Amino acid sequence: MSKKFGVLLISLLLVGIFSTLALGAKVTVTQWNFPLLANEMEVLWKPLIEKFEAQNPDIEIKVEILPWGGRAEKLLTAVAAKRPPDVAYLNEFFLQMFAARGALIPLEKYLSREALARYPESLIDAVTYNGHVYLAPALVSTVGYLYNLRVLKKVGWDVNKLPETWDDLLKLCKMVKEYAMKTGEKIWTIGYPASMEDTLNMTLYPLIWQAGGDVLTPDLKKAAFNSWAGIKALTFVKLLFDEGYAPKDLIQAGLSTNYFLNDEIAMWFGADAWGVSQLLAEDPNLADYAKFGPILKENKKITYGTMGAWAIFRGSRNPKAAAKWVEFLISPENNTFYNKTIGYMSPLKGAPPLYADNPFLGVLETQKVFTRGGLIVKDERRVMDVIKEAQQAVIVGQKTVIEALNDAEKEVNFILEGF
Repeated sequence: MSKKFGVLLISLLLVGIFSTLALGAKVTVTQWNFPLLANEMEVLWKPLIEKFEAQNPDIEIKVEILPWGGRAEKLLTAVAAKRPPDVAYLNEFFLQMFAARGALIPLEKYLSREALARYPESLIDAVTYNGHVYLAPALVSTVGYLYNLRVLKKVGWDVNKLPETWDDLLKLCKMVKEYAMKTGEKIWTIGYPASMEDTLNMTLYPLIWQAGGDVLTPDLKKAAFNSWAGIKALTFVKLLFDEGYAPKDLIQAGLSTNYFLNDEIAMWFGADAWGVSQLLAEDPNLADYAKFGPILKENKKITYGTMGAWAIFRGSRNPKAAAKWVEFLISPENNTFYNKTIGYMSPLKGAPPLYADNPFLGVLETQKVFTRGGLIVKDERRVMDVIKEAQQAVIVGQKTVIEALNDAEKEVNFILEGF
């Protein structure tokens, strides 16, 4: 065998080896999620991943489930280090925070028109920033008011006429307080989460909207909560704690399921599908004594609606593969499986009711028409923290309602001006 022929043979063998390796090579898509179920990996992600990888043998999916606490900070740190996940779960109020920093990839660049056309126009508008779609909605939910019927019956309230207005709710508050004073039982009307760890999307913000106001101006450039509606809402919250209608422990600690399950509160203020799942995990017979009431109204009947979505990060090494995975997740079949498993609702156009026979989720599904989203501003978390501090200062008596709103307005405007 000549030397030239030997070199040629080795070259051909090497080409064959590298071609085989290339054909067999997989790309990896990493996704960051935040827990919605106790056994989420097993019952939700394992079947979805197996199904996707069978259809796409050249792509490997790695789902990591991280704690909710500090999730924005973790993602921002990963972005700054240029090591973000390929895909992550984001709520709509994080849109500007990441899109304004150039951290997200416009989805219309990689997702098909057919995939984006699955959403109603109102949702597309909600996930669009500077003309680009950055989020692919995965779920929607309604924040409602869950009543403990055992407590209501005990205090003498008609369980077939649950409160519809703030005035109705205050009547219930007085009835529960009178019962507690008469019997000495440890019982309150409202579980109102008011700690610095609790989101205002489910508590104070809906009260401001119900009073006819808003948190920010329509252009999102200035505070709007220092208004008559804001005064009414924060005064209402102050009344709940001043009069002992809500447990004062909730100023420092989150709302434990024990309050509801042990019949210590008549109503869970700001309950959603996730909250119900936590209660059901501890008491499968919850439907025997719990029921969602109407969305409350002062001037307006309105509440917060969660939207969770998938985003592809600009630092992704495999954006095309990541887009394939996202498009797979938002297909009608897979999105229905996803939402039925976790107990949320489908955001897709024409999606059938998923929970017609469910005593809890069926109600929330019908109340979806009264929802609106949260604040979509770059520094949404900072803005909320300022308003949380104002709420706490009022509840503990450090400031009057007017003082707290005036101070918070100045600080929020300072943040929104970009300082």
